[in-house]
Amino acid sequence: MLYCMLTTIMRALGMYRETVSRDCMITGKNFEFWNFLGERAPETTFDLFDVFPELVGRETEISCLLSSVGGVLRLPAVRHGVVCFNLSVLSPPVGFECGLIILQDISNDLVHHHAVLQKRNELVFLNRQIELRNAELAEAGQKLDRIMNMLRDESHALNLEVLRQTRELHDSRLCAINTLAQAAEFREQETGGHLYRIGRSCVLIGKKLGMERSALETLFYACLLHDVGKIGIPDSILLKPGSLDEDEWDIMRRHTSIGAALLSKNRHKLFDAARDVALSHHEKWDGTGYPEGISGYSIPLVARICAVADVYDALVSARIYKKAWLPDDAVRTIIRESGTRFDPAVVSAFIAVYPEIHQLEKHSDEEIDELEPEFDT
Repeated sequence: MLYCMLTTIMRALGMYRETVSRDCMITGKNFEFWNFLGERAPETTFDLFDVFPELVGRETEISCLLSSVGGVLRLPAVRHGVVCFNLSVLSPPVGFECGLIILQDISNDLVHHHAVLQKRNELVFLNRQIELRNAELAEAGQKLDRIMNMLRDESHALNLEVLRQTRELHDSRLCAINTLAQAAEFREQETGGHLYRIGRSCVLIGKKLGMERSALETLFYACLLHDVGKIGIPDSILLKPGSLDEDEWDIMRRHTSIGAALLSKNRHKLFDAARDVALSHHEKWDGTGYPEGISGYSIPLVARICAVADVYDALVSARIYKKAWLPDDAVRTIIRESGTRFDPAVVSAFIAVYPEIHQLEKHSDEEIDELEPEFDT
């Protein structure tokens, strides 16, 4: 089920995966991967560098990558026949012998980008011709007015089309984020209410800290993906009802790096923020957190905000390994760890908006899923 879910999510994001052995040989297991390349899946293993000659010259680097854990090699804008994609080679995950090759289809993005550039270049050229004509043919003012009116209409239509396509692209990103976030929650057998309470709590804290509307929207969707890396954690650890031993905790902590690696394939600012949250929401103000042990203002603000909202909601929620805390006890814990685990300014903002955060707990999971965040400040 997890493999099918992951494949569906990657397909929605225009991504295709195939396995590669430590000796740089590709299998032919994923037919969608080969169909995307316009090739037949090989019946036997195939040399990585024969399939992707762009990697020739980097054999040593890739061999070292496939012999390690947690490494990534990225090659942007690779052309292969009629398609164009970002190519990533990932080290074998913990417990696996094979690494991964991930292709992210950017063909449509390039076509759209080139089309917009072409239209803009045409517009610049036409404006220059108008300026020259105006200087040379000042007496033809009436004719020039007709031309200018025509150009204004074309420019307006072009701007509307650009805005429409930009909005469609933005909406598709938000849809992908919601799907990916809910997939991570499904792994933990959590309801969507936990996820969206954290997102809305972060917006309330961000408002108190003076964040602008666009930053609040980015914060909300980024925080939905804070635990997306748990997709890569085994069920035996993720769903264990008892306490984890030290080895299991080492594996569990890797969800931060896994989430950051997954989100690093899209360079949009929203995904940049989501990557910061996924990687750093378990860092602590005093530097004793993980995975990098950074401290203070070195921790991205979005991650510092998410850390407070996540811990509070986790404390007051029942889990398979614990009972729900009383809200007052959870608040006292947040206050007590201000300046050690949490950013004091974020804790102060949390306390200021706590009555509104507490109100979110009174909504059912279905209601909280339907509530639209209020981004206006």
